Amino acid sequence: MEKRVKVKPNSQQQKIEELADGSLNVHLKSPPVDGKANEELIKLLAKNLMFLNHLLQLNLV
Repeated sequence: MEKRVKVKPNSQQQKIEELADGSLNVHLKSPPVDGKANEELIKLLAKNLMFLNHLLQLNLV
């Protein structure tokens, strides 16, 4: 499965919004520093999409 994800770090709350085109807006509490936001993103997606962390791959663009 492949999904386009737009990440918004430093948000007030952690949440995932699915848009009409199937892409995701992901709001993270972590700052985009030292990979903290990437770690939070992987954990949140794994939890909500029911994948194991090691099965997720980030392709940053």
